[in-house]
Amino acid sequence: MKKPAKQSPRNYRSITEGFGKFKKKQSKLLQKLKIESLVFLYVLTVILILIFSFDLFQNFQKQKEIGFQGEKIQSEIRLWQDIADKFKGYKEAYYKLALLEYQLGELDKAKYYVDKSLFLDPNFGKAIELKKILYNY
Repeated sequence: MKKPAKQSPRNYRSITEGFGKFKKKQSKLLQKLKIESLVFLYVLTVILILIFSFDLFQNFQKQKEIGFQGEKIQSEIRLWQDIADKFKGYKEAYYKLALLEYQLGELDKAKYYVDKSLFLDPNFGKAIELKKILYNY
């Protein structure tokens, strides 16, 4: 007959050994999950960097275009100022200056030029329409 005392430690050892194997499997699984989550985070980070880089590039291009348009309008303003200086009674020059200043967002200058244009010709239709726009701001 076998003694139960000897089997008891053997059973205990098999439980602890089984738990140790389970713990090793769990540890390997956790390591695998950690690696997979790190890979996922790296890939996500790279994708976000690419998206933000593309958006930044688009914003840079738009800013560059706006700057170019601003320079173009400034050169047109200089041209029309020269024309207005040479021909003091030319209402169209003052209207054009008002329109260009309005495009730049210089509302006070635009109002000054549109008023000057309407001073020369109070019935100047385009200047009247621009004045309505300017004074409704």
